[in-house]
Amino acid sequence: MRKTGLTNNVSSKNIVPSTKDVQVFDEQSKVYYNFINSLKSESTRKSYTYCMEKFLGHYEKDLNQFLRLSENEMTNLIIKYFVDNKFLINTRTL
Repeated sequence: MRKTGLTNNVSSKNIVPSTKDVQVFDEQSKVYYNFINSLKSESTRKSYTYCMEKFLGHYEKDLNQFLRLSENEMTNLIIKYFVDNKFLINTRTL
């Protein structure tokens, strides 16, 4: 599983990215940036970012590749991810 570098591109703090980082964002990744920075809790931002990195790493995609998918393709990947990891999820709750 490769590291996607999501946290390098999307700050986990309410900080405006540098000019270089802004060029990396397209409209879709700005949506994620706005979403993650709308969360009030630092621990929630870190948790969401960590989980998103694991999800993207599972499919060897970066955030922009994922966000360019259709809504139906995104939904299918998310469902497949949960089904593939069902055993892991169930054992963690025991």
